[in-house]
Amino acid sequence: FIISTYINTKEKNSPFWFFNSDDGIYKVNVSNPFREWNKEVGLPNIPIMDVVRYNGILYVISPAGLYYLDETSGFAEFKLISEVIESWDLEIVKNPETEEEILLLSYADGIIQIEKDGFTKVSNISNAYTIYQSHENPYKLYIGNYEGLYLMEYENGKWVEKSKNPELKFQIKSILDKDDKIYLGCLSVGVIQLSDINDTNFVLMDSARGLPLEGQDFLVHELNNEIIVSSGAGLYRIEDSIATPYDFFGEEYCNGSVGVSYFFEDQYGYWIASYETNTESANHRLIRFKGKENPEKDTVF
Repeated sequence: FIISTYINTKEKNSPFWFFNSDDGIYKVNVSNPFREWNKEVGLPNIPIMDVVRYNGILYVISPAGLYYLDETSGFAEFKLISEVIESWDLEIVKNPETEEEILLLSYADGIIQIEKDGFTKVSNISNAYTIYQSHENPYKLYIGNYEGLYLMEYENGKWVEKSKNPELKFQIKSILDKDDKIYLGCLSVGVIQLSDINDTNFVLMDSARGLPLEGQDFLVHELNNEIIVSSGAGLYRIEDSIATPYDFFGEEYCNGSVGVSYFFEDQYGYWIASYETNTESANHRLIRFKGKENPEKDTVF
């Protein structure tokens, strides 16, 4: 499975990166051949969890630690920075007061800020699968891990832990806030909708509300001002707490025949990591759709 992707939207003609649940990182330029980076260039022979470019440096995390890409010799070589065990997420957030970008890393023992000369501990929230800076209030960070949802707020020059939802006991894999609601993509159970961090009367969107419980990861996205879910059943739209098939890319991506393990939007179009659900061979594909208003299937990898 392709578990995540990355593209630098600030860089013209930036390559598209993806990594799977086995090992290795793949670099894609649509007009050029694939480039694969694996143990031959210093990466561990275990799953890559996340990749991001920050201040001109490409960082990679895996359960073995934090790496960076060194190309000073003219060849690609990944070097271990620190054995930050069981790393989960790399996230660039902004200081809400200065707009300065900050790189955060979540791992088994908490969340740290990666700096030029080392690390600073930001939180003791352990095993955070996802870190999300609120689109509606950048002074808020939502943290999702294996036991629920946490809130941190920026106060007096630092991020401070504020609260945890007392009733949520689900493993949270993705977060999105929109129109005064918070949407949580959870492991195996579907999508949860809350009014705020302390909402105990949350709505669980599963098969009873139109969202088939196929696959494990349910990831929430915003597309065309709508809430979209990618899952083992394909793409679904959330509206008025009800899920319906989302056929923007065609019926095959929402009729149950194809699962979507990851979805990504860039400045030129969209990328979908898909797999067939009704065959013995899953036939994993990475598909590029060109164009925003009327996307057309452009390239299949």
